[in-house]
Amino acid sequence: MRIRRGSWTTRAGDELRSSSPWLLITFLGAVVLIAVRPWILLPGLGIAALWSVSVYLSWLGRERGITNDLLLVALASIAPPLMYAVANNEPSLQQIPRFIWIAALVSLLFFIGSVLHVKALIREAKDRRWHLASIAVHIAIVLVFASYDLLLAAPFLAALIRTIFMKPGLRPGKIGAIESAIALLVVVFTIAAES
Repeated sequence: MRIRRGSWTTRAGDELRSSSPWLLITFLGAVVLIAVRPWILLPGLGIAALWSVSVYLSWLGRERGITNDLLLVALASIAPPLMYAVANNEPSLQQIPRFIWIAALVSLLFFIGSVLHVKALIREAKDRRWHLASIAVHIAIVLVFASYDLLLAAPFLAALIRTIFMKPGLRPGKIGAIESAIALLVVVFTIAAES
């Protein structure tokens, strides 16, 4: 969603109109979900609050800032435990299996690293501090997982190597292809570690 000078851009308005049928379907699905899992309202309100902050940042013209990026990463990382809870009608966080929490943590750390890495290559390419921050975060992630399970550390080691050696100036498509390959490694090694 792009907002400029207090109103939506023409493109955003066009996209809203074309997505209206999907919004209606999503709304109806939410009503059904609340009817069968009423406890979902509580996490739903939390997610709505976080998403509202993202909308507010967009309103301010900061939708591509690091705060909004990390907010969206957090929202995405809530998905594994929430999906498990909904599928199993399990409102208690204590009943969610450990491997689901590991998947959420792996997702959170992967996307934080990816956001910093891509920002260092594209939007913040002229500021070397972003590259150094990305390397530092990746080192920390590798150390966290190395102390827990080397299989979980392995794809993050690959991510660290890519962070060190990739330089600004690459086409976004190449950056995306490499990020996709790293993401696939993360998925494969996480499944292997938790099997």
